Amino acid sequence: SAVVSVLTWTMAKDTAKKNARNNQTRLQNFLYITLGINALYILVRVIWYWSTFGILHWIGAASLIAGEYFGLSTLRKLGQPEFDEDGKIEACEDLTQLTGLGSLAQDLLWISWFVQLTTGLISSYFWVFYLVIPGYALYMAWTYLIAPFFSFGGGGDEDIPETERQRKQREKKERKEKRHQQQGGFRVVRR
Repeated sequence: SAVVSVLTWTMAKDTAKKNARNNQTRLQNFLYITLGINALYILVRVIWYWSTFGILHWIGAASLIAGEYFGLSTLRKLGQPEFDEDGKIEACEDLTQLTGLGSLAQDLLWISWFVQLTTGLISSYFWVFYLVIPGYALYMAWTYLIAPFFSFGGGGDEDIPETERQRKQREKKERKEKRHQQQGGFRVVRR
């Protein structure tokens, strides 16, 4: 038992070290991609097509850079390893398996890169893709903040009628649970 816990603890530390190395490489690659796309955007869109680069383009470029900075700094904070008292890595989040804010930050980077490349090289009409970000923010705000205040029934799903397929699935699940209880709680596995 003590050997197993020591092995588990050692394996966890090795995983944390591996995650820290992978995170550092991933963040460095993200930084290089961001710098390359920004350099290309400045070279093509700002310098080459300077005569058509107006105030709205400045605002758009600033919002792209701000979005990229937010995405990179968020990922950098989430990918930081935690250290113990001796200065050794204790835990580190894997940036390839992110959920929540980390996933949103990574999505923000990908969308910003796409919009910056396409508006710089192809057409200014690609700015419309940047509307995905406030659109998603409004959707999340409606779903989790605003809409719950308007649901007076309190039940939520109870108001939605059950479809024929859902009814059949529910009945099948109930039959399985009943059969499982009749077998004394043991599940029979047939191969």
